[in-house]
Amino acid sequence: MQNPEELKIFKELYSSLNEEQKKAVELIDGPVLIVAGPGTGKTNLITARVANILSKTDSNPENILCLTFTDSASQEMRNRIRNLIGLTGNKVEINTYHAFCNNIIQSHPEYFDDLDLQPLSKVETHTVFRKLIDNLKSDNILFRAKGDRYYDVERLIKLFSEMKKENITAVQIANEIDKIPKQEKKYERTKAASLLFDDYVKTLKEIHRYDYDDMILNVIGAFQKYPELLLTYQEQYHYIMVDEFQDSNGSQFKLLKLLLNYWDRPNILCVGDDDQCIFEFQGARLNNIREFNRKYNPEIIMLTKNYRSVPAILNTSGTLINYNLDRLVNHLDGLSKNLSSEGKEVKELQILPNIQIYNSLFEEAADIVKKIEELWKNNSDSINQIAVIYRENIQSEFIAELLRKKEIPFTTRRTQNLLHHPIYKMVMEMLTHLTNEISQTSSGDLALFKIMHYPWFKIDPVDIARISISSSRSRTPIRINLNDQKKLNSLTLNNPEAIILFNNIMKGLFSNIYKYSPVKYIECIINDSGLLKYIINEEMGDVNDGLKILTSLFEAVISESKICKITTLEELVAHFKKIEEMNISINVETSIGTSKGVTLSTCHSSKGLEFERVFIIGCTENKWKKKVGRNSFSLPPGLYSETQEDKNNESARRLFYVGMTRAKKYLQLSYSKNSIDTNAISKQEVPSKFISEIESSNSVNVSTTSSLTQEELNNYQKIYLQSKTSKFEVEYDSDLIDEYISTMVLSTSSLSSLINCGTAFYYEKILKAPSVTNESMILGSSVHLGLKIIGSKKEKTLLKNIISVFEIDLKKNTIYLSPERYKRLHDHGKNILNDYYSQKINTWKNIIKTESIISKIDYNGINLSGMIDRIDETTDGKIVYDYKTSKIDSEKKKKLLPPSEENVDGGEYWRQLVFYKLLLSIKEKNNGPTNGIIAFLEREKGTVDFKEVMLTFTSDDIEQLLNIIIKYINQLKNHEIHSCNDCDWCEFAGKIKHTLFE
Repeated sequence: MQNPEELKIFKELYSSLNEEQKKAVELIDGPVLIVAGPGTGKTNLITARVANILSKTDSNPENILCLTFTDSASQEMRNRIRNLIGLTGNKVEINTYHAFCNNIIQSHPEYFDDLDLQPLSKVETHTVFRKLIDNLKSDNILFRAKGDRYYDVERLIKLFSEMKKENITAVQIANEIDKIPKQEKKYERTKAASLLFDDYVKTLKEIHRYDYDDMILNVIGAFQKYPELLLTYQEQYHYIMVDEFQDSNGSQFKLLKLLLNYWDRPNILCVGDDDQCIFEFQGARLNNIREFNRKYNPEIIMLTKNYRSVPAILNTSGTLINYNLDRLVNHLDGLSKNLSSEGKEVKELQILPNIQIYNSLFEEAADIVKKIEELWKNNSDSINQIAVIYRENIQSEFIAELLRKKEIPFTTRRTQNLLHHPIYKMVMEMLTHLTNEISQTSSGDLALFKIMHYPWFKIDPVDIARISISSSRSRTPIRINLNDQKKLNSLTLNNPEAIILFNNIMKGLFSNIYKYSPVKYIECIINDSGLLKYIINEEMGDVNDGLKILTSLFEAVISESKICKITTLEELVAHFKKIEEMNISINVETSIGTSKGVTLSTCHSSKGLEFERVFIIGCTENKWKKKVGRNSFSLPPGLYSETQEDKNNESARRLFYVGMTRAKKYLQLSYSKNSIDTNAISKQEVPSKFISEIESSNSVNVSTTSSLTQEELNNYQKIYLQSKTSKFEVEYDSDLIDEYISTMVLSTSSLSSLINCGTAFYYEKILKAPSVTNESMILGSSVHLGLKIIGSKKEKTLLKNIISVFEIDLKKNTIYLSPERYKRLHDHGKNILNDYYSQKINTWKNIIKTESIISKIDYNGINLSGMIDRIDETTDGKIVYDYKTSKIDSEKKKKLLPPSEENVDGGEYWRQLVFYKLLLSIKEKNNGPTNGIIAFLEREKGTVDFKEVMLTFTSDDIEQLLNIIIKYINQLKNHEIHSCNDCDWCEFAGKIKHTLFE
């Protein structure tokens, strides 16, 4: 560092350091442990130490290795060093552990056994683990004879990752479990699971794959196997510095120890803080700090001068963390971690943290938003110095929505599954439709109908409805009508230009389908369809979020195509369909909002940040108590005491401590006395025990009254409930509804559709959106048709005829089924009919009619119709039957119940049978049948009899049903379309309010 300007900058930085920091900078030889509390300036310390080493030794920048925990930390350190010592800083090795190991593998491939290794893809990962489960014997404790066979896949993935991160073997796990006097069942499952680890490793070698955690282990293995390789790096790095050492895991520490074992007193500096060890779920271990101290006997320097926070915040947070027993100060003599406020702007401020108690979660959110709004109006530049911090993302929903409605800028980061994002779904639906149309023209009317509604095509929904209705009436595919200009002209469309443009875009995409690679073709869809332009113009929400999703989609397609050797669009579609079927997540971290706004952050994500004002919300025992993980195998205490035996809730207390110490001047901790559970039922909450521990500091204010008046709270509720118009929401067309009502014929199925979801009814019945025939519908229809002839007098050939009719009808649906699925349905349906015939043939003597069709019967201006599967005549009167190609269960039993307070419209099966009674009573001008029977054509497991449930009609049934019919018909006439918020059509129409923070 000979440059005068660089030397000047270094001297200025050095002079700004306190005595402890200067000591750490000057102490460049031998092992050093820096215990750096929050806000004590450790980043400047590492930067200055690098410069000092280069200034006072003959080492080159290439002889210094800095290891960090995250990519962002690496980049920040690189920038600081470069700013201090110029371009020379680029030669300093600054990397995460994984990046460091990857560089070694790339630089010395000859030391690694398999040069053809490829990373394990998402599908391959799940396929490998499913194979492990498939090979389990029935006496294995992990074997599941029923339920979700692959329930343990994610848990095994997590366990094996933890074993690799901590460099733990199955033998070690078994030995530790055997030491437990009375093995708990959870440890028996862990032992059984760990015994699959070697098979997993063997499988990866056989298929030439490695997973993310293998990168460090492979380098450790190479270092141990090839001493000359290890020596190369030991000789290269004279000085090693590790940041956030408390976040390192077992394999990372093992790697570090190998690099250091060349020297008795290695030149290693580790910077960390045991009180800020918050990433146990990623394998971080507090033990590493203690083992480092035992092994290397380092010089320990405590950084306790805090330049961030006012004294009261340090006092209260210090009081809290003192309740933790597993701390360095309790293991090493002579250490003190009492932080003192030394920042010029804060050390004299006498501002006490505030504990605020609210009556409801919404009041908590509204009051905080009011405070933020007041600060914003007084000084808009300070808005980015405000943070709202919480344990779980979902806690921010009220605040985020209120900030959005009040147009107060904010920013937040979130991790979401790419496969659940609307952009991914729409792109893949387009790709699926285009590939399907190539193999079977005009087979995808439903998909095309939905694609026409995509917002970037800007097609008038009424025009789509007119085209769909016309196609339905003429039985002509939509795609054919789009190419029929004469037909389009006859429909008097509002915006025919948009239809023409859409059709031309689709034609262009069809023509290029075999011209490009899968990756290039997806690029065509995104660009040629107008999606990219739509996102860039911010018409689909946050532009950065949209672009991040597109980038992630490209990266996923490229990665999966490369690893799985995908070369065609059909293979790509099938591959991603498999990913969806396996419930695999492709996680994407996106940023929403503007960096110049309020920060909404989880406690974990807030680490390393600082703000003038911090609000920590939801400080209840429910949110902050120790989480008992159901999604992981429990490691025995002897291996992993910190996370498994945290009886004092110390890891959560450290996390709370990190959140508190983000604040410079103002800190509010709040909780609500009441909340809403997952069943929308109010429940009382108790404050986290951390609140009472903080109160014991006597350095806090406690308030039970919010700053909101009742009128203000009511106004905030109105603001929150204001509908936010979605650009993807399709408006209901009143004229089309009226036109439908004028010719409507109501059946029991259309009544159920209307009751279940008005949105689905609108698309399926009024717009006549194309529908896809599913397997249940195909099987049910064919079985029903076979049973239609059971009233035949040809008893000798009756069964043969029933099967023949069934098979003929089923064959008509082969276009919807793969050969394998067709065979499965054929064999299943044939078995149903054979068994049902054998058991019920003797009860068919009273049949007077099968499949009785009653069409268009008028009742007070309402046209009714129906098809009754079967009518029997008995001495007690007529009985109507309806077949269900399913077995009875608790949900189906509910469908047989009449109207009640819990279900005012009655069950679907009850309505169906009463509807048939109504039809027959009108047609035959009598009281109609006395009973109705729902006949289930599949038997319950372990039973031999087919279940039939009889409903005896009452005198009130018809009147109750008519009231229900009239209620929903009047709603339809008034254009009142209700949504179930839980079906494909509701999601499609944008009627569900999707939160950004799941």
